[in-house]
Amino acid sequence: IARMRERLAATEEPDPVTQDIIITITADLEKHHWMFQAANG
Repeated sequence: IARMRERLAATEEPDPVTQDIIITITADLEKHHWMFQAANG
């Protein structure tokens, strides 16, 4: 997730379409991370 956030910042100016894709992927990773933590207490 941390690496995806770095890539998110790097693509902000040159490629907004790629940034949108990275936002979607990062949100999904964060959701799965949260669910994994909730299930494993």
